[in-house]
Amino acid sequence: MGVTPKGNDVFERFTDKARQTVRTAVGAAQRLNDDRVGDEHILLALAAPNSGVAGAVLSRSGVSPEAAELALAAVRRGRRSRGQAGEAQGTGRDGDLASAEHGAGPGDPEDAEAEALKAIGIDLAEVRRRAEQTFGPGALDIGRERPRRVPFSPEAKKILELALKEALCQHSRAIGTEHLLLGLLDQDRGTAIAMLRAMELSPATLREEVRQELRQAS
Repeated sequence: MGVTPKGNDVFERFTDKARQTVRTAVGAAQRLNDDRVGDEHILLALAAPNSGVAGAVLSRSGVSPEAAELALAAVRRGRRSRGQAGEAQGTGRDGDLASAEHGAGPGDPEDAEAEALKAIGIDLAEVRRRAEQTFGPGALDIGRERPRRVPFSPEAKKILELALKEALCQHSRAIGTEHLLLGLLDQDRGTAIAMLRAMELSPATLREEVRQELRQAS
């Protein structure tokens, strides 16, 4: 039985396009002023141009960056409406369900932030230490605002975990965007799945298209 890679070993296996996808997902969360990087941000990133196999499959299915953004807005709008209706009835049940799908909960922000930084292949603490050693304390803060750190949600972490498992099952030494997309599609629920359904797409059909793409490439 093989040994499952852990920690930095996992992220070193990400292809350049997969790392860029994670960076883009973090950027999308920051741009939308969200407090976590969720599965929806990973889908937005996978729909971006030049995102490898995943982007090609999504593009053929009509999932452009613009379409994905509109789907996210529609899903969030629907959840807000259901939440308001639930509050008016004194139950709030739908609002609770939406929060559960987002993986709401306290978690450990420090652990989540550390994983997010590793996922984009950057050790900010080491970069800062070296810069301050050479140029003095606060060297990276001069003339610029430090970017807001956004932790990964449980759903986003699960996608990364499932992407690794997909790569291992396919005996692939690298984790590519195709594995990230398969990890996303392996979810039974969540915002990203709701977005795909809002675009009238079947996660099962997309999953088979990705696998077909991998079979043709092998």
